Amino acid sequence: MIVLSLQKDLHLVFALLLLIGGSAGAAITDVTIDACVTENSISHPSLAGDMQTLCKLSSSVGKLIRVCLELLVFQLDWLFVWG
Repeated sequence: MIVLSLQKDLHLVFALLLLIGGSAGAAITDVTIDACVTENSISHPSLAGDMQTLCKLSSSVGKLIRVCLELLVFQLDWLFVWG
C-alpha cells in the first residue's frame, strides 16, 4: 500500500494488482491463524477462547500499526509536495 502512495504515475492495472495482493495476503494469514487456533483448541479446549482473543488482539494491533504507518507516509508525502 505504501507503493501506491509513493508513486505518482502508477498504472491502474498495477495499482489494482497491488490492492488485490494486499487483500489476498491478509485473508490468507487470517485463515492460516484461524486454522492453527482451531487445531490447538482440540488439544487444549480450556484455552480456546483465550487463543482466539489473543489472535484478534494481535490482528487489531497490527492493523493500528499499519494505519499509523500509512498516515505517516501520507504526511511525509504532503510535506515533500507542499513543504
